[in-house]
Amino acid sequence: MIKISKHLYIHFSTFLIFLTCFFTKQLDILLVSYSMITIHEFTHLLASRIIGIEISQITFYPFGLNLKLKNHIIYSLSDEILLYLSGPMINELLALFVSCFYKNGKYYDLLYWNNMGLFIFNILPITPMDGGMVMKRILSDKFGNKVANRILFIIKIVFLSILSILEIILVIYSRNNIRLIFVLVFLLGNLFTNESKYNMNFLKELLYIKNKSKKDIIKVNLLEVKENFIPQKVAEYFSIEKNYIIYIKNSVGKIVGIKTEEEIIDEIFKNS
Repeated sequence: MIKISKHLYIHFSTFLIFLTCFFTKQLDILLVSYSMITIHEFTHLLASRIIGIEISQITFYPFGLNLKLKNHIIYSLSDEILLYLSGPMINELLALFVSCFYKNGKYYDLLYWNNMGLFIFNILPITPMDGGMVMKRILSDKFGNKVANRILFIIKIVFLSILSILEIILVIYSRNNIRLIFVLVFLLGNLFTNESKYNMNFLKELLYIKNKSKKDIIKVNLLEVKENFIPQKVAEYFSIEKNYIIYIKNSVGKIVGIKTEEEIIDEIFKNS
């Protein structure tokens, strides 16, 4: 990783792909594609500043930019939608603009299909795509992280199966499949890494939203756990739309303690 400034980095492999395209006389195609991805990510950057989230690092990779957020706590679903869907929407608008005002341009096909491709893939309801991140927030708010991750895993398997079939068809009938191969590998890699990470930010958002609640009477759901329970595993069942009381039982089924969800979350943060 090459550091350009305090927040800006370039991965060394980025130079390799630019050199490769230069010698193969495809640099113009790469520059157009890279420009569309850059616009996509900088729209995310603008949205993050609007909702008050700071960027800690911007890294240029061979296939685009990656933004790392400094204080990644999003307190409302509307902010989540603005942050994650701003990128795909700018690509959709650019594709519409190109189709209306640049139809006879030299790079029309490249500009149009780059933007349409970025829009379609990023709104898919599979993590870590933008649409998947919004879907995860909606499902987590309603059902908790554990159920949300199960649903998203099933959705991801379905989409990856479709992509795999499409990839096989392209391998057989077309040589123009490098972009889809990369997307498929990227999704497969995240299938087994993204879901295993415990979402600490969701718990902070959960506490923030519930502390602002002004309801006098709140329905409570009960959870039963064993004495040697793991707080992180229990918290996976929490959701914003429900409140929980946790009964702690010993080996013979007798209740030996009671905790609130706030106490469970406090334990997690103390040990993190």
